[in-house]
Amino acid sequence: MAPAKGSAKLVSVEHIKLHGDRASYCGHPRQCGIFHFGQGEIAVMHNHAPCAYRKPTDVQHDFGGYHSRSVVLLQRSMDGGRTWPGKNEVEVWNEAAPAEERRKFLLSAFTSPRDSIDLAKPESIVMFPRTFFGPVRYGAYEMIAFGLRSPDKGRTWEKVPTVLVPPPGCYSATPDNTPIVRLDRTLLFPMRTFGGRDGVDLYASTDSGLSWRYRTHICEPHDYPALIKLKSGRLQCYNYPLGMCYSDDGGTTWSKRKLIQPPGPSPWLPQDSLYDEAWTHRSPTPLALRDGRILVLFARRISTRRGMGVIVSEDGGETWSPDLILRDDPSVSNTTKVRGEKVDYSDIGYPLAAELEDGKIFTAYYYLLSDGNNFGGSRFIAGSFFRLS
Repeated sequence: MAPAKGSAKLVSVEHIKLHGDRASYCGHPRQCGIFHFGQGEIAVMHNHAPCAYRKPTDVQHDFGGYHSRSVVLLQRSMDGGRTWPGKNEVEVWNEAAPAEERRKFLLSAFTSPRDSIDLAKPESIVMFPRTFFGPVRYGAYEMIAFGLRSPDKGRTWEKVPTVLVPPPGCYSATPDNTPIVRLDRTLLFPMRTFGGRDGVDLYASTDSGLSWRYRTHICEPHDYPALIKLKSGRLQCYNYPLGMCYSDDGGTTWSKRKLIQPPGPSPWLPQDSLYDEAWTHRSPTPLALRDGRILVLFARRISTRRGMGVIVSEDGGETWSPDLILRDDPSVSNTTKVRGEKVDYSDIGYPLAAELEDGKIFTAYYYLLSDGNNFGGSRFIAGSFFRLS
């Protein structure tokens, strides 16, 4: 895709800390959700676990790693994201509960009556946790995703879930918690599916979240899908390596996926031999702004300059700006080799974002800075405010 004609810049940039200390691992807010209710009220969720930062499994992800001892923790700000009082926190899901207890909870989806919750109401929300069981065999584990609804902005949650069933021929389906798209009374979100074919599939609910069903295949590969709806009604699905496809018929059919290659040279490291924009935009998360522009937030986790960045489109995703650096100060978590070269990675990213009433953008993500702990330092939830010029 060609470069955008505009010259967007990030201005009035501020960084804050939402949660975390030297004894905890706060990670992956994109797996949990953000909800902007207006009038200064924002809810952000993340995976929260105790962490000693002594051995690799302390910072490992998924089954056997920090996820296995985590809770999904909701934080709430009533002043536009400036402060996040502990009194507002809610534990939404406890992944550290015994496996038998978690399986019993999932089975209740098929045997117990459901609450009546109208997701058309602005105070009603839904999120999709995941739970792990295993190992099944040869070190493999089982992962099951499910839906939970709240009628009161996340202060309380239903006691019976909706289990998400993989599409035919697939063995697993896992959503992140990027915002759900609403088409009248139909709710849509993208799922990462595995087995048979790996890709992104569209799921829909027409009964206010009581059930979620596979609707159609969107694209491959399956990493980091997220939907937005433009003012024209066009749906766009973004995923990783950084690319986008679209639908003009409510998600029934989808265009061929195209890679997004922001124009160079790299503002991160112009002479970087590993500079490949499609692959360096980790966990890309789009946001359609009120003025019609689209921004995509991402983490750069490869090479010797890392951080959080933004790209912007002023023409509906046809063309894109160069990378705009939001911050580039994370510490190093580990090293490995890529294409024969030693490369540093930072355990950061998974951003979510909201446009506030005054036009500022607020984004939450997980980050690390040197604080004396091993593996680059304690993982914490960071936030940034900025404007687009």
